[in-house]
Amino acid sequence: MRTLNISISDIEYNKFGLQNDKLTFSDFVDLISNELSRQNLNKCVELAGKYGLSELTMGDISKEVKAVRENAENNNKLFDDGKMKSLRGENRIKMTLLPE
Repeated sequence: MRTLNISISDIEYNKFGLQNDKLTFSDFVDLISNELSRQNLNKCVELAGKYGLSELTMGDISKEVKAVRENAENNNKLFDDGKMKSLRGENRIKMTLLPE
């Protein structure tokens, strides 16, 4: 087995709550993974605030997901026996697809 020495500042040592000068590699990977996850979450929260997503309620999010799913379902229904149907109310368009 090999030993890897990594130097970190006292601030980082305290920030990560290290209790021991020796870590297993698995513990080191967990520590780094948790820190990267925390940084990514902070970035997501920042971007959500920037684009107004942080103000959405769970109800709003559920409505958005439902609308996207219905739209995808409706797009799958556009083709019927070689004809394309419009799903936009009165302005229905029927097109016949010609063979190549």
